[in-house]
Amino acid sequence: FGFFVDPAENSKFSIGAFNVVPLKFVEGLQFATFFPIGRRMRVNIFTCWHPSSDEARLLRSSPISELYRYFPDLPLFVGGFRLASQPEVFTTNYYRQDCRALSSAVLIGDDYQSVSPATGMGISKCVTDVQILVGLLARQRESRWRLDLNTFYNHPDKRRVDQEAQRRWESMNERSSSRSLRGQLRRFKLSLASTVGDFLSSHA
Repeated sequence: FGFFVDPAENSKFSIGAFNVVPLKFVEGLQFATFFPIGRRMRVNIFTCWHPSSDEARLLRSSPISELYRYFPDLPLFVGGFRLASQPEVFTTNYYRQDCRALSSAVLIGDDYQSVSPATGMGISKCVTDVQILVGLLARQRESRWRLDLNTFYNHPDKRRVDQEAQRRWESMNERSSSRSLRGQLRRFKLSLASTVGDFLSSHA
């Protein structure tokens, strides 16, 4: 879910870009990210909710009140704000393309394998693919070696980054949706790391 917010009247945002996680476990809710674009702040909320769920419906109809409900400490960090655009909803599904039928075209980045925006690996995947492809094409030009596209798709660096993106996606979904002991331990570890980071920042 994404939308823009403006600062409260006659004020400005007191903090730059940051991420915030819910203080209490909310099934399917991962985190929200805030980052400035001009005078406005962009808010993206990452969830595992179905677009037709009650939670998704409420977030679309009352985004500010739902933000305050899930993240009650927000005004302490950002100050007051009001809605500046209609919420947009984007659904991300996992896929990996079967490229065996492609003999003269190469799929890179999200075109080959989707990535959850919440993992922050979209650019990393794309840059890795381009670096590998450029290296293979240079080798082809210098030695008249014929590029086998399987060499690209099975390159160890590409496979490593693709697998890491998938692992992070699965881990984030489990952490926000699972009530298992492992899911609880993952959430505790994240909360502890955040608390320690805040303490170190305040005593730096």
